[in-house]
Amino acid sequence: MDSERRPLQRLYADDSGMSPVVGVALMIAITVALAAVTVAMLLGVADPGIAPTQDTAVSLDSTNAGTALVPEVTGSNAVDVRLNGESIATVDGNVTGREIFLPTAPGDEVMLVTENEDATVLVREQFEAGEAGDFVAYYPFTGGGTTVEDHSRNGNDGTFQNSPQWVETEQGSALEFDGSDDYVAVDDLKTAGVGDVEEFTVAVTFEVDSNGDVQQLVEHNSGSEEWHIETTNDDALQFAVNWEDGDKIRTTDGVVEPGETFVAVGTYDGETYRLYLNGTEVANATYTSDVNMGEMQLGKNDPADTQYFDGRMYEFRLYYTAFDDHQVEMLTRVLE
Repeated sequence: MDSERRPLQRLYADDSGMSPVVGVALMIAITVALAAVTVAMLLGVADPGIAPTQDTAVSLDSTNAGTALVPEVTGSNAVDVRLNGESIATVDGNVTGREIFLPTAPGDEVMLVTENEDATVLVREQFEAGEAGDFVAYYPFTGGGTTVEDHSRNGNDGTFQNSPQWVETEQGSALEFDGSDDYVAVDDLKTAGVGDVEEFTVAVTFEVDSNGDVQQLVEHNSGSEEWHIETTNDDALQFAVNWEDGDKIRTTDGVVEPGETFVAVGTYDGETYRLYLNGTEVANATYTSDVNMGEMQLGKNDPADTQYFDGRMYEFRLYYTAFDDHQVEMLTRVLE
């Protein structure tokens, strides 16, 4: 396989991380004629045979929300686009110019694989911090100890308060909260000296063990400004951009049931804020103001010692940018 690569880069107009990103394309021109042993080493496929020739030119453009992939495939075989081993999309042979949004995060791996019995790897690219979306904070909830490591480039680690527990479940690794006094504190979100943002997106994968009470997934409070995602005492999910001014939207009652895994996404573009549950928009409203990032807490009211979360969080993402419907749909597929 002949390939020519140069590192994926991201350029900002300033250091805030919120300015429009000038994506520097990673162009990969590949002609594949791999022997069986090479394919077996890459994918663990026993005796896969000889792969057919497949020409693939790929543009990977860094965006505020993740990565825009534009493949140009010349060959008889369709190509499977995979993010961390999971299929995201399929591109038919001899198709060009179709953009595929990938909600990439630091450490993610993108692969393009031929959809034939040989399953030949055409492209394999791993993303580092700063190459995959404008994150404020990213917590995949893997690790140990009493610190929740921020896997973005910002260093916004969270600190255990009391004793949330690291657990492994069928859903994956998670941080478990007991609903009585556990939470995670992020004292001051590092935003390159910028406390207010014009738009943002917050996403969390979670499961509750009990309902009937208000439970905070995440809350930030700064004077009269408060943004949060929480369950309500009538088992709805609520997203607020500035709760003190009454700016909040919610699902219908009774949707948050114990034992079910949910993906909640709240996004704000400076004019409209929207709440999505499992990829479907459930409510929206208008509001116009910059939003303060500052400190935040996972699993508890801020600043009162109330509304503790009872359940597990599997992943948490906070971005500087707003997401559209398609981006939320793709993000939800990754977080489910």
